[in-house]
Amino acid sequence: MAPSRAGVDWHGWSLSPTGKGMIVCSGGILYNPDTQRPSYGTLPYGESWRQAVFTCWSRVTGVSCRSRHGHGLLISRQAWRAW
Repeated sequence: MAPSRAGVDWHGWSLSPTGKGMIVCSGGILYNPDTQRPSYGTLPYGESWRQAVFTCWSRVTGVSCRSRHGHGLLISRQAWRAW
């Protein structure tokens, strides 16, 4: 479900500590800056993950992440939303 303004190679979303969630349009693979390798994790349904000012929740309906400042994003099979 790539947004119309994204090219063929679009990869996901970004959430900063104080800014709104946004779409990341880029080519290639996004890497973990510490290891220079792709970093993929799994968050089982019903679980949450917390790091610094972020908290994410995984549910059957989708994954939500929010910063302490109230900005966030929701990603599901049907839709996505960033605020």
